[in-house]
Amino acid sequence: MVSKVDICNLALQNIGAKSITTLTDGTVEATECNLRYDTVRRSILELHPWNFAIKRAALNKLSTSPAFGADNQFGLPSDLVRMFATEEQTDFINFGSNFNGYLTISNQTSFSRADEYKLEIAPTGEKVLLSDDAAKNIIYVFDQEDVAKFAPMFVELLAKALGAAIAYKVTNSRTMASAEKQEFTDMLRSSKTVDAQQGTFERTEQSTYLGVRQ
Repeated sequence: MVSKVDICNLALQNIGAKSITTLTDGTVEATECNLRYDTVRRSILELHPWNFAIKRAALNKLSTSPAFGADNQFGLPSDLVRMFATEEQTDFINFGSNFNGYLTISNQTSFSRADEYKLEIAPTGEKVLLSDDAAKNIIYVFDQEDVAKFAPMFVELLAKALGAAIAYKVTNSRTMASAEKQEFTDMLRSSKTVDAQQGTFERTEQSTYLGVRQ
């Protein structure tokens, strides 16, 4: 079973550096991996709604309302990395990583909102979702830390991103860091495509003619 140290060693191997035995063994390689691993992991999770890092939640409505702009505010999960969709959005369209909350009407450049909400930091410092709705259910990317749950392609992608992040500090080569970053960018594109294919994508359209008749 792959471990955090395994991923770090894969990253180090990619940049031609020495392997480590633990993240605290005192070497430059271990120190840089220990410093950057979690930040890089969360950054990669934020880039795409990975299937192994998706959760659903019914949000708790807070007792205090926003000062203006929305009727209600809801507390967000503490492990939220990226908001993916609300239940109202998924009623219209089924999982698509490029969905922006709008629906195309009759293949024209006119759009209709599937839902309206806003994520903010409340004066208390809490992450909240603002909405006029009385209840809110969401799908979100969470802070998945369990390496055993990572898809194999994500392991390779994370190692590539980590290698790019630590390459200069470990190898003192800007050329190596630049090359790793480019390889990560190329790998990200294919990884997102493969991950997005693990489910159905449906396009919902409404006829302008039917809309008028209604």
